[in-house]
Amino acid sequence: HDPDHFYLDVALKAHNLSDRTLRNYVPGLQIPDIQRFGTINIDRLTFVGYPENFNTTFDIHSSNGAINGKAALDLRSAQLIYDANISTKNVNLARLLDDPSLESDLNSTLTIKGKGTDPKTMQAEFQLDGAGTTGFKNYQIEKFHIGGNIASAHLALQNTEIILQSGASLHSSY
Repeated sequence: HDPDHFYLDVALKAHNLSDRTLRNYVPGLQIPDIQRFGTINIDRLTFVGYPENFNTTFDIHSSNGAINGKAALDLRSAQLIYDANISTKNVNLARLLDDPSLESDLNSTLTIKGKGTDPKTMQAEFQLDGAGTTGFKNYQIEKFHIGGNIASAHLALQNTEIILQSGASLHSSY
């Protein structure tokens, strides 16, 4: 087998996964502790393509919320190339990130397309929308929209809006 020509077309489903389940059935993978995610149900997880150039779709639910979406990743060049559309529902960031100040019930969508991950050299367009109370330190964010692009170490935000639970808001239409 030639690893450069190792094409995969995989579809997975799994239900009632827990930290204990993974440690018992796949101990060699040395998966980090995932207890903070609670019980996980993978309704759909696909991987189509080569290990360094593939498409994936996913629909995953846990006791700490749900995430679904699709992404295309190309790792063949020096800079990662990506195109993704991801949605979350009822996600509690406090549990996922082990930070009580981020208590949330977040419903969000993220679209991003670009190349690179180093802010000095990356080029990307993005849009992040959220609804549902999301804690951030001492603030409760009710709704947000952050969109724009980054290129040559310059971040340009466009039509940004953040609404706090207290009624205060921030708007920009750059």
